[in-house]
Amino acid sequence: MKKELPSQIRLKHFRNFFYSVCFLLLGINASWGQAQTIGSFPYMEGGFENYAASTLTGTVSTSTWSVSSTGNSSTRAILNNTAVARTGSKYASHTTIAATVRLQSPTTATTANAPTPGATHTVQYYYNTTTDQTNSLQGSTYNTNADSKSGLVTSTYLSGVWVKATYTATINAAAVGASTNFAAVRHLLATTSNVLIDDFVVYPGAVDTTAPTAATASTVSIASATTFNVGWTASADADKTGYMVVRYTSNPTGQPLPNTNGIYGVGNAIGTGTVAYIGTGNSFIDTVADTAVTYYYRIFTVDKAFNYSSALDLVTQSDNTPPGNPGLVTVSGATATTLGISWDAATS
Repeated sequence: MKKELPSQIRLKHFRNFFYSVCFLLLGINASWGQAQTIGSFPYMEGGFENYAASTLTGTVSTSTWSVSSTGNSSTRAILNNTAVARTGSKYASHTTIAATVRLQSPTTATTANAPTPGATHTVQYYYNTTTDQTNSLQGSTYNTNADSKSGLVTSTYLSGVWVKATYTATINAAAVGASTNFAAVRHLLATTSNVLIDDFVVYPGAVDTTAPTAATASTVSIASATTFNVGWTASADADKTGYMVVRYTSNPTGQPLPNTNGIYGVGNAIGTGTVAYIGTGNSFIDTVADTAVTYYYRIFTVDKAFNYSSALDLVTQSDNTPPGNPGLVTVSGATATTLGISWDAATS
């Protein structure tokens, strides 16, 4: 029996370890939410789905949300609770003990990605609180540290219910610095109860409540035993910023639709479905347990305000029929230790 040298054994163990790590990383990437890629300013990550539950700091950064004053924010956290969040499982929680304290979005990494100075933009979010904050809650855009446009949001308060808030204004014409460009929920007065925030977004123009038109002509092919290549023809809607695809294991007729203005992450549940893709492309590779099982997909076009189109439905076809047998087998060229074997190709 052939023996392996110690160096060969070490190499084989390293190779197996390397493949295992790669597989693990691929699995993690497939199961964790992706960074937000759609919306007018996706770096703001206003659905909070791609952040770990954590206490927020007082430093504006490109990587996470923050508050303008840690000492005046008695509660300042991103929390993970599907039963409480408006959309997905993550939301922000903020309680202030002083006036003019902000819950701040990440700042843009480049000036090119920032809202255009001197142009009209809408700040839109949902809040949930048990006392009326109508005369305190504001929407804000900042394009220098000391220069903002802030104003009371338009909303109709209901206790303990997620309420939509919008504020539209023309951003200052000052030069935009990448490190100082962010948006915020601003508390003009100290809060009188804890305020939950979800589905925060900023987009150009006035308040947008019109759903985009749906994509058309969905297609699917089996890329491997565990992957489908799901595609569609792009929506012709000029207002779209991308697509969201939800996967189901049974017919989704009657299942809940996405929340209006809801910002989801990959892996979030919508009824019995799971968000499988969010992005700007017209196709993606979806990894499933077994392509021999029928899956159902709903493809939604998403606009700048996170309005969702009607669903473009797609059903995969499972292939459980084995291929045909090969043809005639021929044995030739026999020697004392070898046989030449050939066969006619299967016609399947």
